[in-house]
Amino acid sequence: MEIKDISKIKKKLLETAETLFSDKGYNGTSIREIARAADVNLALVNYHFGSKENLYLTIFQRRFLAYQNALLKMDQNQGAAKKLDSFLDIYGSFIDTHRNFHRLLSRELTLLHQSAIKEVITNGTHKNFDLVKSIILDGIQSGIFRKVNVDLVALNIIAFVPRVFSGSPFIDDLFKSQNSPLDNKETLSTQLKEYFYAILSK
Repeated sequence: MEIKDISKIKKKLLETAETLFSDKGYNGTSIREIARAADVNLALVNYHFGSKENLYLTIFQRRFLAYQNALLKMDQNQGAAKKLDSFLDIYGSFIDTHRNFHRLLSRELTLLHQSAIKEVITNGTHKNFDLVKSIILDGIQSGIFRKVNVDLVALNIIAFVPRVFSGSPFIDDLFKSQNSPLDNKETLSTQLKEYFYAILSK
């Protein structure tokens, strides 16, 4: 059944393409395959995006914008510890909810073959890194956190959280084989916070 509403067509194409690109890679996925999987006319893909390259770029722009909008909901007046807590909730939830995109992002980070996508990823990553650094620095200055290597801890947070929330088969199998309580996402979130607080707390 072909979807009539234009915004719904565009959304379905983006979500279908994201899934296929994450499973098969950019070069392994064709526009025709995306249109068929989304159950829309091939001409509509070109109408909405113009090319496969632009469709791919739009996926990244869409997800990074959604993530930045989610971060805007953080209460900027709360203390550093609460702010870090909020950040970890938003960051972990976003990765867990959009696992296909994170797999796509992880693959693209090893390539960065398109300059437009490189710019989107670089800008988004820098904003994330700078936000975490500002939270840690605020905590140190207010006496809540101890003095640490801010860049190293921020990098640890930015790089480590995706590893455990991305649904990696290796991580999932590791938790399950060890009967780890971290196999539960809620427990995992709590333990991650305690882990980072242990690094930062006085």
